[in-house]
Amino acid sequence: MTAPHAEQIISGYFARLEAAMTSAAPNVRAEVLNELRSHVSEARSEMPTETDADILNLLDRVGDPV
Repeated sequence: MTAPHAEQIISGYFARLEAAMTSAAPNVRAEVLNELRSHVSEARSEMPTETDADILNLLDRVGDPV
């Protein structure tokens, strides 16, 4: 079961992360974003069910995008 706002929450997180990384080299930015997207996707796949709170907790563990 997917959290009702999962995609919005995750998209917002990555938008803030991309904005915070504008000064990073494009290849570094792409590598970080790809690795974090992969990590988030893997963590979500391990959740038997997910709620918006689960997604927020996951992103909190990943760290502040800024």
